Amino acid sequence: MAVMQPGYLPWLGFFDKARLCDVFVIYDSVQYVKNDFHNRNRIRSLDDWVWLTVPVQAQGFPAIADVKIDNARLWGRKHAATIRQAYGKAPYFGDYWEDIEGLLGQQWDRLVDLQMGFIRLHLDWLGFRPRVVMASSLPIESEDRNLKLVEMCQLFGATIYLSGDVAKDYLDVSLFAAVGVEVKWQGWLNPVYPQFREGFMPQLAAIDLLMNCGKESSKYFEGASQVPVVRNPVLMPNGGELGVTGVGC
Repeated sequence: MAVMQPGYLPWLGFFDKARLCDVFVIYDSVQYVKNDFHNRNRIRSLDDWVWLTVPVQAQGFPAIADVKIDNARLWGRKHAATIRQAYGKAPYFGDYWEDIEGLLGQQWDRLVDLQMGFIRLHLDWLGFRPRVVMASSLPIESEDRNLKLVEMCQLFGATIYLSGDVAKDYLDVSLFAAVGVEVKWQGWLNPVYPQFREGFMPQLAAIDLLMNCGKESSKYFEGASQVPVVRNPVLMPNGGELGVTGVGC
């Protein structure tokens, strides 16, 4: 099992976690962070890289699931034009442009719905098939950030929790071990792949890989992390199959 905060046009490491796990929890119940990757990411432009930022209405400290998009600004049309300009000559632009333009042409109210629209598209494009669950739909009682994750693992009967390396600074592995859950670290390294512009630029939104490599994109995830793919039956504590409200994809 893995847990990730949703972002706008997420990066490759986000989808690597989805590739490696059976259950992929979208952590939309945590606090939204201004000017983070929740509402923006980078793509490669003609000469450098450029931010694509979704304008939002977020006063105070809302959860990601409660953040509204500021649709008074014509951001969707601008993002579509920027993506077309950046990747119009990429070898696989035509394979993805219709879906991207379609999403950006819609009127979105909540940021998380836009995020999930792109996340689901990417999972389909890459052929990754985890069970996707929204954290805001789960009956989690703890207020402690470690125990929340432990509760999620217990809810789905997970035996392995896959974590990003940055969590080594705060994750209490002993709490997971106490309930029979082994913590594994992703060990993500950004893969090098062909880009149609000269030179290689890492740490971009995942659409950069897709525009450049098309259906071959998924093979560049192999070896990019230090965790092998492990598939286990995932059951609810009562022995039944997953049946939580909010399960999607």
